[in-house]
Amino acid sequence: MPTLTAKCAWFARLPNPLEARGIKNYYAIVDVDSIFNLAGWRDINVRDPKDSGYVPNQIRQSLLEQEAFFLINRGLALSAESVHHDNKTDTLQIVVSDKQVHGLMDGGHTYLQLEKFKQIRDERACDPQYVKVEIVTGLDRATIVNLVDGRNTSNQVKEVSLENLRDSFRGLRKILDEQPYGDKIAYSEYETTTDGKGNTIPKPVSIMEVLKCLVCLDTHNFDDSKHPVEIATRNNRVIEHFRKYEQKLRPLYHLVPSMLHLWDTIGENFVTCYNESGGKAGRIGGEDRFFKKRTKPGKLYFTGRTSEWAFADGIRLPVFAAFRSAIRESRGSYSWRIDDPSKFFVEGLGSKLARVVCHSLIDTQDVTRTVRAESVWAHCYSEAELAVLKLEKREE
Repeated sequence: MPTLTAKCAWFARLPNPLEARGIKNYYAIVDVDSIFNLAGWRDINVRDPKDSGYVPNQIRQSLLEQEAFFLINRGLALSAESVHHDNKTDTLQIVVSDKQVHGLMDGGHTYLQLEKFKQIRDERACDPQYVKVEIVTGLDRATIVNLVDGRNTSNQVKEVSLENLRDSFRGLRKILDEQPYGDKIAYSEYETTTDGKGNTIPKPVSIMEVLKCLVCLDTHNFDDSKHPVEIATRNNRVIEHFRKYEQKLRPLYHLVPSMLHLWDTIGENFVTCYNESGGKAGRIGGEDRFFKKRTKPGKLYFTGRTSEWAFADGIRLPVFAAFRSAIRESRGSYSWRIDDPSKFFVEGLGSKLARVVCHSLIDTQDVTRTVRAESVWAHCYSEAELAVLKLEKREE
């Protein structure tokens, strides 16, 4: 099993009430120059570290200027299989084996700055620094989620990050990883990737976007008289719904790539569809225009195309959800009733659905009121249902 090694100035095991269950607690003051190499053991940490902002800047400044850094900083919290300390050589070894249980639980921002500090020490003279490390052994996949959740309350961890830690997205990820945009999707609060120039940047797409699409097209819980208005328009409700009905949603997973293609197609063509039907989207909203021409085209990662118009994502939701009427269920499996939902939107249905939403926006002059209006979702659904039925009748 992999073993991570560091040099420490002090080490102790702290007795705790859960030792009878095999859970043990250790504390160490570790030399930063020899800090554990955690590069491959950060899966359980619910967010990737940021290198800029108030917190990283404060950590970096303390490392360079404060000799008592190990007292000022909260340090690192690790989960491990076992811990071994050699008091003759001051060598501390931790054994890790399961990436869903072992590794860095808390302290990602600190760890990034420790690694950068080591580079600085190689380039110029800096005083040695030490960091506080807590190590917990005996945890399992059930307890690690609660522990990580509690450890991160100082900067509230989003529920989506904890669901990822619970491995709730495994089935979805298997499908999404096969797509050209698979490496662009963040499954936790803050995940990073690299751009074409080698710079570290946040991943541009959140798994929340995928979950909203699934909720909108959930034919098990919603139909022509019940629409996911209150759920799809609130992120916390989306997560709750996914957690509760994940098994029921699994049969829809194979449709996810075409769902996401449709989602971006609507984003790209919504304004064009409305304008081609005689509307003027750019004028809706008075001075605070709801649809604005972009100075630079926006990227649509699911189609690989771009969008000329910027508008609130919520405007797409009732239009997209209307395509529930285009999904067929047979013996527990799902398929599209139409050959290509994206093409179906662009070549006719899009204009009808865009008119429903835009006419409501003209009446309400409020995006939130329109997006959360049950009547708008119901009207869009009935328009889509009628269009699908007409197409099927023509093809008989």
